[in-house]
Amino acid sequence: MLALLALSFIKPDEIDYCRARNATAGEGAKLETVRTLVRNRTLLYLLLCLVLFQFADASVLLLVSENIGTSKAESSSLQITGLVVIAQFVVMLLAPWVGYLSEGYGRKPLLILGFSLESLRSVLFSASTNYGFLLVGQLFGGVTSALVEVLIIVIITDLTAGTGRFNLVGGAVMMLMGTASAISVAASGFIFGAVGHTLAFVIFAAVAGMATILAWLLLPDTKPARYVD
Repeated sequence: MLALLALSFIKPDEIDYCRARNATAGEGAKLETVRTLVRNRTLLYLLLCLVLFQFADASVLLLVSENIGTSKAESSSLQITGLVVIAQFVVMLLAPWVGYLSEGYGRKPLLILGFSLESLRSVLFSASTNYGFLLVGQLFGGVTSALVEVLIIVIITDLTAGTGRFNLVGGAVMMLMGTASAISVAASGFIFGAVGHTLAFVIFAAVAGMATILAWLLLPDTKPARYVD
């Protein structure tokens, strides 16, 4: 109620709709319908790639943690903590640079790099349960998280500039990725029980590889033309 009261004091003629919708003065701001967004092939391809990526990524650390936990080693809790912390540390270091690098190298190459590192991470986890391999895999996971999490926002911004639909598209992307994550967690136990440790991670690596290939084949670079050298 207090927020609504504060909003009531804002005069409509004080709002710059071009700036609010990330549009330049020359381009103007035009509200797009949901039907128009649904017909945007680049957006649909992005959603497909992100859903596949999230399915491949969501259960990997959970399965690794389960393996460490069932080993009943005295340091298992410390090992799991180390895997979580090292990935977050990498994200903290790299995330501020991703947006900057995407202006120089483009969005697509960095997104493909993130997807491919996720596939490589799962391959490492399938090859060995040695803790050193697990740490290297989590380093890759941190790089992947930094790239994908930042680029999602950057690419959505590119695709919705001037449309007034940034929040709608962002919410839809997060909802679908959350659904893929939930399905992955639910399915991973069955996959792990049916095919075992090695093949389970190979399957997740293959799904991440599929996301990489589709991104390479189907996604154009969304970097705005005004940023192209």
